[in-house]
Amino acid sequence: MIYVKDIKIVMVDGNTEAMDIKRTLESFGYEVPYVASSGEEAIEKVSDIRPDLVLMDIVLEGDMDGIEAASKIKEIGIPVIFSTVHSDESLVRMAVETQPYGYLVKPYEKIELKFAIQMALSKKTAENELKWSENRLKIGMDMAKMVYWEYNTEKDLFTFDDQFYALYGTSAEEVGGNLMSAQEYVERFVDPSAYELMERELKKTFEAEDPSFFSTVRHGIIRADGERRFIIVRFKVMFDENGRKIGTRGVNQDITEHKIAEDALAKSLDEKEMLLKEIHHRVKNNLMIISSLLSLQSHYIKDKAALDVFKESQNRTKSMAMIHERLYQSTDLKKIDLGDYIRSLANDLYRTMISDPSRVKLDVDVEDLKIDINTVVPLGLIVNELVTNSMKHAFPGDESGHVNVELYHENGEIVLKIADNGIGFPKDLDYKNTSSLGLQLVNNLTSQIDGELELDRSQGTAFTLIFEEQKE
Repeated sequence: MIYVKDIKIVMVDGNTEAMDIKRTLESFGYEVPYVASSGEEAIEKVSDIRPDLVLMDIVLEGDMDGIEAASKIKEIGIPVIFSTVHSDESLVRMAVETQPYGYLVKPYEKIELKFAIQMALSKKTAENELKWSENRLKIGMDMAKMVYWEYNTEKDLFTFDDQFYALYGTSAEEVGGNLMSAQEYVERFVDPSAYELMERELKKTFEAEDPSFFSTVRHGIIRADGERRFIIVRFKVMFDENGRKIGTRGVNQDITEHKIAEDALAKSLDEKEMLLKEIHHRVKNNLMIISSLLSLQSHYIKDKAALDVFKESQNRTKSMAMIHERLYQSTDLKKIDLGDYIRSLANDLYRTMISDPSRVKLDVDVEDLKIDINTVVPLGLIVNELVTNSMKHAFPGDESGHVNVELYHENGEIVLKIADNGIGFPKDLDYKNTSSLGLQLVNNLTSQIDGELELDRSQGTAFTLIFEEQKE
């Protein structure tokens, strides 16, 4: 908002009516701190006072006329309104070339003067705001290392400015101007590896029918000094007033540092991934060493009950070792295909514990489910215990039958079922309150993953574990 009482106007007028105009301006509420009669005097006082506006006659005392004085004052950034009796066409044309903020021909009405001043001040305010916005935009683009360009299809010419050329390590003067053909631009600055990409994206852009179509590409450039940089280009199609495609406009942004950062991060992640793989590999090796030690120790044990304990501990160790082996071999270091893991674990237990495959069959029907390692470890131990129990206790003597292992999704939950058609789980044994280490382990691990374990004794033994995958 413009406050009249804060506005200073310097008059440059050597005529007798100058004081009348001064009083008129003051009656409007403007301050008139000085009235100059010559161009030289006007420039000196305007430089000193820095008024908001200069009201200038064309014919002045001294060697400098109002038109020349207005040109000098314009360089200071002060708006000028010509107030003169001269309406000669050639003189007016010369005055207009200085781009004044108004031109009043005396005599004029007070309202004309007031309106001309208001218009000039409003225009100056708008220009200042626009300049401020442009400066802010320029600062933002400079900070983001962004430059603007336009391309005219018919003329096959890019329009660049020095800010654009600076990104490429040169200037308009060095390359011969602000205009450059597409071929010259490509040959001067674009990395050859990006030729095909640019051609494809430009073709896509000009074939697009959507006026809001927007394209983004990344490619390398070669600066004038030979340095290779990396940019992101964002551009869209330009249309004339008839909706005809006439070219493209866009911005280029230097993202080289973001790219020395992306590459470094990728390298760091690769290194951490390799380290994590190595850790899984070593954990697997250590677990297998423990399993081997248990196996060796079992050769010296004569008591069958103690020997079974050793073998069960050995199987538990192997079940965990298998998890780390899969993580070492996988590209995903946080999740394991639970179905594949259970299939391998069950088959491994079957080969270890069943000496006569014709007597006891194993049927594994599992879905491929990716599960977090924090859930897989307890699940692996649960499967180990329950499958071991079925193979060890369900078919005594020459009894035959089968063991089934199932894994599937149901109602947003995961269901693990391990069943056999053997002699059945002892009716007098509470599976949730038992001295058996294996079942205690199963119940504790079930609680650990917030699962529910159910036992069905109707047709042999069937344990069903229902759980939800734990959120990260």
